[in-house]
Amino acid sequence: MGTKSNVHSGKPNPAGCIYRADLPLASGTTLPASTSAALTGFDNLGYLSSDGLSNSWEAGDAIEAWGGDIVLQAGRTDTFTFTMIESSNANVLKAVYGNDNVEVITVSSASETKVSVNSDDAVSAAWVFDMLLKGNRKKRIVIPSGIITAVDTISYAGDNAVGYAVTIRCDEDSTGNTHYEYISETE
Repeated sequence: MGTKSNVHSGKPNPAGCIYRADLPLASGTTLPASTSAALTGFDNLGYLSSDGLSNSWEAGDAIEAWGGDIVLQAGRTDTFTFTMIESSNANVLKAVYGNDNVEVITVSSASETKVSVNSDDAVSAAWVFDMLLKGNRKKRIVIPSGIITAVDTISYAGDNAVGYAVTIRCDEDSTGNTHYEYISETE
């Protein structure tokens, strides 16, 4: 018989659910190693769409022997997909377009955000996702090094939030791990 208390849905932490920090990490910024560790130096990217966060793994190339037997599987790709819907949040725009391509400027004593869209290479960042589970449990996913590899079509329509649907490829850290998951016990 299963245990119902081990079945969860992921809900965003109201204090923030997605965070990003530039790599290399700035002085004083460390990757969190628990659900309660402080996120000093990470930018809050705000709300995600109701689709939430998705994680998938894809097996790498299979090496076949003569006759068709698979004799070696060459790794796997770990990716996360989500849609950031705070489309005027400068930190979201920096995540999508690059830090150097987003600038807050003053025009006639009002602030505006200028985004320069170009073919600059995407850069890796550290990512953190915080969520709440039932029973007052928390889950934190930490990606030590992830790079945006795709941005889906950006739609400007009256009945939907403007969002940046992205795919992040997780790269291995110095210990060979692509991401970490921390789950707190019932508090």
